[in-house]
Amino acid sequence: MRYLKFIYLSFLSMLLIFISNSSKADVALGNWAVVSNLDNGTISVVDPATGTSYGPFFDGILPDEDIYEIKVTPDGKKALVASFYEQKVYFIDLTDPTNPSLLGSIDTPGLYTENIAISPDGKCAIIGDGNQTNVHLYVINIDSMTASQSPFTLPEVTDVAMSPDGSVVIASSWSNDNIRVLSFNQNDCSISDTGNSYSAPNPNNAEFSKDGKTLIVVQRIGSGVKIFEVNGTTLTDKGEINTDCLNVPSVAIHNNKAYILCAKTDIAELTIFDITGPGQVSDTGIRIDLSVDIPTGWAYFGVNQIAVTPDGKYALVSSEGLNNFISVVDLSTNTEVRTITTDDNSVSVSTMPSTTQPSHVDNGRMFANFTIGNWTNFATVDTNITCNGSITPWFSMNYFDGSAYHVVVAYSSVNVLCYDDPGFTPVYPTVLFDSTEAHLTGMMDGYIPVRVEIVLKDDGEPGYGRDYIHIKIIDSNTSSVIYETSGTITSGSVYAMPLY
Repeated sequence: MRYLKFIYLSFLSMLLIFISNSSKADVALGNWAVVSNLDNGTISVVDPATGTSYGPFFDGILPDEDIYEIKVTPDGKKALVASFYEQKVYFIDLTDPTNPSLLGSIDTPGLYTENIAISPDGKCAIIGDGNQTNVHLYVINIDSMTASQSPFTLPEVTDVAMSPDGSVVIASSWSNDNIRVLSFNQNDCSISDTGNSYSAPNPNNAEFSKDGKTLIVVQRIGSGVKIFEVNGTTLTDKGEINTDCLNVPSVAIHNNKAYILCAKTDIAELTIFDITGPGQVSDTGIRIDLSVDIPTGWAYFGVNQIAVTPDGKYALVSSEGLNNFISVVDLSTNTEVRTITTDDNSVSVSTMPSTTQPSHVDNGRMFANFTIGNWTNFATVDTNITCNGSITPWFSMNYFDGSAYHVVVAYSSVNVLCYDDPGFTPVYPTVLFDSTEAHLTGMMDGYIPVRVEIVLKDDGEPGYGRDYIHIKIIDSNTSSVIYETSGTITSGSVYAMPLY
């Protein structure tokens, strides 16, 4: 009976392939950023190099006068948006940044969401409260868009920051003049209190250095910048750097530089600090005039207003919800080079990850027929994907999850990248590539819409035990992961081949 069912599912997958049509979206590459716009409840996508702005998006969908911090996941595929009065977090699909779509939302009852920290693996998010009473932290599983543990109660939270290794979380408390150190477990998205807290006057934004050994905390009201050396969950107070600002609401760190937003009576400035070692920070004296307006007597709790592009070329600065544009600073010359129009009252900005990718090979195709796993949990895959998208992609997978057989058919490509991985040697070296990454859309079991993320790597013959694959099947409606497997194949082969 199982054998007949397997044959039926294989026939169904082939039938769906032949009756399906192809489409291909051009996903633009670049050091882009997303911006949240408070008044109209929208987001914009901007290219700092050209000054191009896309959107605004989600007008009439996201709540007006209610969205605050926006954060992009490390892989650049999603953005999370904090909604204060609605007590929600919205999830945005950035697969095509010129046409983002709403994936869903999660309610955070009792939590006025204002700030967000995302774990380095992109699986978890910690949501902080902008209210000053009954404050909680929510920990969210990003893939499933569900809470991963009961709300974690603290006296007050004005910002949350996560260490680069994902093991430590800093919760700032403005009215209590301190920061609290929490321990975080990425494996199950859980948080616990270490009991360690440290004095920090009027703390607002907090950021870790790239190596996780320095913590910089800026003041919501006041001119000081607090410095700590970090050793696990223990901090050492290294003093305070005083600026000539009336308040310093936001900080961003890239490599060995810290960028501090400085509010003065009639101007906003970007101030640059050097990080020379663990807990060792100095003021460079560099001040960059900005066009954005920053209020001098207050600031939103913990909302990131500065973002640096992954290549370190540009800093983007949003206003405190006062302007319909953001400032772009060229960090090679330390000058504001342009403003980019967004939408009414831009509040927060978050850059997308580096799009520096291996050289793309157009003239080729990846053909594969293989099995991975064992008899209790296995998948059999048949696929043919062209690097330039000129032919309808063919992806058919039958898998057994231990209790039932399923079939997945992907028949439309969203993005395909073919490139050479120096660690692999293909069967046909003249094709100049050995690896393909593809994002496809299709159906599971004939009725569940899915997204398919696949990586195929050809490492010569024999393919089994050598060729590498990674497959993730995601429910398009819920964004939950239905199936995921990776490793070397147990039978069959992966072939990087000429296009014709």
